[in-house]
Amino acid sequence: MAAALYPGDKFTTDRRLAWVRSRSQAWFRYEDWELTFEEYCTFFNSINRFYSRSRKSDGLVLTRLDSKKPWSKENCCIITRINQLRANRAAMAGQNDREFYKDAIFYGQ
Repeated sequence: MAAALYPGDKFTTDRRLAWVRSRSQAWFRYEDWELTFEEYCTFFNSINRFYSRSRKSDGLVLTRLDSKKPWSKENCCIITRINQLRANRAAMAGQNDREFYKDAIFYGQ
């Protein structure tokens, strides 16, 4: 178990670790990362939203609206994993992927 970065505040510690992992994964894939920890926390501002992240089809994921642009508060949103997969498939096929973002959670919501 990792030591608490913010003793007594598991929620903030968990978000910090998730942010570091996400940033590291983006760097590994040679993707530009501009999201600060504070901006990441604004996306995941509630305990329910943060702990609803998962690999299940109805789990929440932070994703980019345009995969050619950096991970930034203007280019990111939260959607379900199934909608992320459908949007990625549509974009790769040159089709309109906007329908999969209709229930997206954007920065500050």
